[in-house]
Amino acid sequence: MQKAILAFDLGGTYLKYGIGTTDGEIIHHAKRDSGGKGSIETIASAFKAAALEMKETAVRKNITLTAVSIGTPGAVDKKTGAVFGSSPNVPAVVGLSLQDIIREELSLPVVVENDANLATLGEAIKGAGAGYRSVLGLTLGTGLGGGFVFDGNIYRGAHGSALEIGHSSIDYNGRICNCGKPGHIEAYASGSAIMKRANELEIELGFDSPRKFPKSKPVFQAALEGYEPAVIAVSEAVDALSVFLANMINIVDPSCIIIGGGVMFGYLDYWDELKGKVADKVADSLTGKTPILPAELGNMAGMVGAVLNAGRLSSSQ
Repeated sequence: MQKAILAFDLGGTYLKYGIGTTDGEIIHHAKRDSGGKGSIETIASAFKAAALEMKETAVRKNITLTAVSIGTPGAVDKKTGAVFGSSPNVPAVVGLSLQDIIREELSLPVVVENDANLATLGEAIKGAGAGYRSVLGLTLGTGLGGGFVFDGNIYRGAHGSALEIGHSSIDYNGRICNCGKPGHIEAYASGSAIMKRANELEIELGFDSPRKFPKSKPVFQAALEGYEPAVIAVSEAVDALSVFLANMINIVDPSCIIIGGGVMFGYLDYWDELKGKVADKVADSLTGKTPILPAELGNMAGMVGAVLNAGRLSSSQ
């Protein structure tokens, strides 16, 4: 009977989940609405339903589940598995012990980690960062997260909150982030920010029949078609992201930067422009030295990182 890890990746829109081996192979995966903007009960219900589904899948596939690995937005208390601080895109998760929810359904060891940390680990080991010693990862989705992996290990910082880079300010008098503070890069370069800015520009520019974009993907598409509000919104996002990336290169000097998440695909048509703007802003001593790479694992990076993380922890115990 094959042994495997049950992995969860909680996002503002979807809860992705599946079964994978400790070397990063995903055997089976699925997703459902996360209830991310809802209550604690809504999120807990999504996790419990997914756990039951995967438990039944494991039985059908003759798989023994040995542990559970969870990725979540926000900083994580490693002792309790609870999220602390703030999580603007999944607010109900703050203070919630995801460990306890899963243990109500499955009698297995549970490890909880920041979702962007896991996505960066997945890319560093099995994706675009393979072969690089230090990997700075960005996940662009509803929000903007980040992680840093050095010599194959996640860097968490002194208080478990390292690389909360979505809440790094590029303008102290800038746009107000979902967390309530000014100028954060998440308020400029994330999917929700691009959508919001395009809709604002339709009004500011006096468009009689605004498209009222529901998400960022059609904004990127409209920008390629030359639709002015979308062109401006995407241009502003690329400019802001280039400032942020140059700052991170100057501060961290990573071997490479990997950009992933669902919104990354929209940026691909502007990749050369983005890299050129970063080169114009970075310190002279670092110009052209840091590859900026699109993620290779797509939306599976967090899942891959989750099973890798659980496997490493179990092998060290």
